[in-house]
Amino acid sequence: MTTPNALINRSAEAARYVLLRRLAPMLKHDMVGAFQPISLMAALLQKRLQAPQPDMLLLKENSVSMKTLSRESAATCLDVMSWLQPLDNERVDLAKGIQESLQFVSAELTERGFQIVNDTCTIEREVAKSVLRNVFLASVMALTDGAFSTANVLLTVHEVNDALVLKISLTEQKGEKPQESYNVYRAMEWRDVQSLAEAEGVGLQHTDDSVAITFRE
Repeated sequence: MTTPNALINRSAEAARYVLLRRLAPMLKHDMVGAFQPISLMAALLQKRLQAPQPDMLLLKENSVSMKTLSRESAATCLDVMSWLQPLDNERVDLAKGIQESLQFVSAELTERGFQIVNDTCTIEREVAKSVLRNVFLASVMALTDGAFSTANVLLTVHEVNDALVLKISLTEQKGEKPQESYNVYRAMEWRDVQSLAEAEGVGLQHTDDSVAITFRE
């Protein structure tokens, strides 16, 4: 017999798949981009080694740089892989986590006619990184996917008693129909977002032009 929790988990996993498919182009871009400096350095080393009298001191410095670039590339790849296998209970400063998450959708939103206005630096507080990577990003997608007009995407945060409320609102709507994105796997639906919110243990309320995520910790 399938339990209610199992149904929630399956719905959340399906929603995460949609989210990852939407983020895949940017995740791939980050991973491929991490190796480009190594490729350039390798080409430079090869050229310098072919010199009649190679400058060994310079080559030593280049090899040290190659080692540094390799570590940085490995760190980038591990961070990309953490989207597929996140660490349990990993936390991040709210403003920093939002900024990191937005880099994966800001280009697409701008291309479609939306402008992000981030006003979340007013409160310093740590939250679960998984909520920002899942519920927050899915909320931004669902809100803009269902929008009838291009607009500013305003991000604000405030405290209510012991809870933290992150609000995403469409403001200054311009009356222009949003451009379609060629990278969209399918539109993010509010039932997807709700499943992710329930799995992450956060509150979710939405209208046609706003959504509020409540951190209950």
